[in-house]
Amino acid sequence: MIDLIRRLNWGIDKNATLRLLSRFQKVEESPTQNAIGLSGEVFGNSSFVVCYFKKKVFGKDSLVRVNVLMPVERPSDQRSKELFTSLRSDLSQFLNRTPHDVGGTQNAPPEFRVSKMSVWRKDDTVITLTLSLVSDTLDISSPPIAIGIGYVKDDPISHQWDFLEP
Repeated sequence: MIDLIRRLNWGIDKNATLRLLSRFQKVEESPTQNAIGLSGEVFGNSSFVVCYFKKKVFGKDSLVRVNVLMPVERPSDQRSKELFTSLRSDLSQFLNRTPHDVGGTQNAPPEFRVSKMSVWRKDDTVITLTLSLVSDTLDISSPPIAIGIGYVKDDPISHQWDFLEP
């Protein structure tokens, strides 16, 4: 996971993104969302990776967000908590900062509910780590762990965290 974050370059096109993530297998491309889906292993778990692009000058696609959804096979809530805690610790150490923690969002629409969320901002990148537990009556189809990595300048989802100190 850390290696993926370290190697990301905002603004690269789809071909450069596929080269950067060559250890993953391309699954599909979504022209309506301007995204590429990939599958592979992250942190020892089978995962799905979605790379989102924004059209720039002259119609060039520019990478603005990467979501990692893991693991593909839902583990127990206990195992999900352990994985979340380990990832949170690794990210905090790598980024050399304490995350901004957000409580659960059980009142949100089912597809947006999470049990816990930690958010970091480093320079022009926002990283979110979410935990979704079945015991919190969340949608079982939601990934237990999701990691969002966004370019704060061009990713609309990352804009909401612009107040965090870089």
